Amino acid sequence: MSPALVAADLIKVEQDLLVGDSRSLSSAEKRINTLESLLPSFPRTPDLTKIQISFLTAKAHLQRAQCRYDDSVILYDQALTKLNEFTLDRQYQDRQKANLWTCRGIGLLGAKAWQAAIQSFDQAIAIRRRSSDSGAHWGLAAALINRGEALGKLGGDANWTAAVEAQEQAIDALAIFAFEKNPGIANRLALAWMNRGEALAQLTEKHGADRASDSMDSYDKASQILEPLAGAGHPDSARVLAVILANGSRARLRFSHGAPEVTAQLARRALLLVADQTNLDRELLEVVLTASLTLCRSLLQSEPSEDLDAEITEIADSALSTLAARWQYDPEDETLVSLASEVFLCGADAYLRYQPHFLTDYLLDQLDPDRSPAVLSQVEVCHEAAVRILWRGLGEFQRAGFADIGSERFDSQLSRQTEWQQCRERLKKVRQKVLP
Repeated sequence: MSPALVAADLIKVEQDLLVGDSRSLSSAEKRINTLESLLPSFPRTPDLTKIQISFLTAKAHLQRAQCRYDDSVILYDQALTKLNEFTLDRQYQDRQKANLWTCRGIGLLGAKAWQAAIQSFDQAIAIRRRSSDSGAHWGLAAALINRGEALGKLGGDANWTAAVEAQEQAIDALAIFAFEKNPGIANRLALAWMNRGEALAQLTEKHGADRASDSMDSYDKASQILEPLAGAGHPDSARVLAVILANGSRARLRFSHGAPEVTAQLARRALLLVADQTNLDRELLEVVLTASLTLCRSLLQSEPSEDLDAEITEIADSALSTLAARWQYDPEDETLVSLASEVFLCGADAYLRYQPHFLTDYLLDQLDPDRSPAVLSQVEVCHEAAVRILWRGLGEFQRAGFADIGSERFDSQLSRQTEWQQCRERLKKVRQKVLP
């Protein structure tokens, strides 16, 4: 195989890495190893240096896709070092450097090294700003969007304000492009608007800024950009739109912005979009949990009814079943753990109100690993919530007293009381077994 064919195949490898599912990652790793074995037979030319840089970059992308963030940063550094040896084409060198600095920053984001990530993005931004090429605007927007995310991770009034500015600069950088029929550009532009909305929401909620309405407008702008493309069947746009609708509906709920019915409608739309996705990864699991929780809480603002509680139990069951099928418990993933815990509690509350005869099954299905996958079995807050729910139910029975003694209803409640006590004892044993 010639160097030119190897270089072309490396481009296909990068496309596989962008997909990110286990099959594509395995395929990419095998092809990288196969192609790399050909390098010793190639003559030492500038083209060989380019290919070596491409290999280091592809291997770094692979490590990042496999969540080996520290290893990915090391490989990006090696690619940057190798790139400094290549002096024949300054435009190529600048373009690749900017791309590598951005990718290095994303790797550092994964490693939760927020300040170091910002420094990497700043390197990329400085290089991109020196070029008037349209491709530089595209790359500049990517670096700015990710810089804004890193600033948000640091938190604080000044950092969230700077995050808003970074997203606005990204929006300006993309203004030269027509996004209406270009999903890639539209997706990036919509993400910048969404991130602006989230940064403004944080400034409002945590730092006293009066920007809630502006935040909602940003979310609306983001969804308006993508609705036509998602409706036309572009899966990537549908995926990004699901993220935007889930986060936007949650923000609406936080600020009581608009009617609860509108918030619920947006959350339902997010769930429908996810249902059409074939690759349900970590990001989309977060969308499922966020939209499900928002939908449950929006419904709770409606007039109480059995139908309402029945719908909430269905939403909670569906979300937690999806999580159990796609996720292995990771205590470091605080976001998913927190969302899943809140969805679990919404479901437990609704079962107690509407279907108390199924409450034991619900709690044990979610928390007892001997009964089901029970991905929440190691989440202490869920166990605590389950015990509180059971005691609440037992307390309601005891407050009712013996007025109905001898009736079928009383006998049913007495049997349920025994069942709940047994459930509480079983969960106590589970806690002793799985919790430190």
